[in-house]
Amino acid sequence: MANYYCRQHFFKSSKSLDLTTLYHATKDSDAYRALPTKVSKQIIKCLIATWRGYFQAIKEWSKRPEKFLGKPKIPKYKDKTKGRNVVIYSKESVYKAPLKDGICHLSMSEIKIPVVVETVIEVRIVPATSCYIIEVVYEKTLQPQIHSTYVAGIDLGIDSKVALSTNKPGVKPMLVNGKPLKSVNQLYNKRKAKYQSHLKG
Repeated sequence: MANYYCRQHFFKSSKSLDLTTLYHATKDSDAYRALPTKVSKQIIKCLIATWRGYFQAIKEWSKRPEKFLGKPKIPKYKDKTKGRNVVIYSKESVYKAPLKDGICHLSMSEIKIPVVVETVIEVRIVPATSCYIIEVVYEKTLQPQIHSTYVAGIDLGIDSKVALSTNKPGVKPMLVNGKPLKSVNQLYNKRKAKYQSHLKG
């Protein structure tokens, strides 16, 4: 339905319909209200992004048509029986209470997915050939692997800026010469003192 408004607007003006206009044209429809508001808004945003991609492709095609197999076509309607969109549920559209019990329950639906986390970023329902794939997106902090048998020692100095050694096999001790840096610092200090003396004189 949303794409119908986009296509009709394009046929009349050759321009893309903006997000706000499309929202007001669809927000009171049964299709829009069948899903949580944030989910329906996300679908509309994805459609607008698809149309923007079309106009960008047309612009590029007009400059370099050899990059394309043919002139880009406007976004088509989905098949009435097989056509489906990716549906994205943001974390606000997931019931929070069941998550504590390991269940991700999508709002305004009977879809419940077992999970091992208490917070999710989003849930995607992706149509496949003969099924739907549900992707649960979440953040997980990776614990660094610490090998307690390996140790390293570092010594900071002046002539030898850094001295590093370790008992890990295959890692050679490292020594960083600090004399060049020391010379640069000494030269800087001399010039600084010289210029300061001129200012005082």
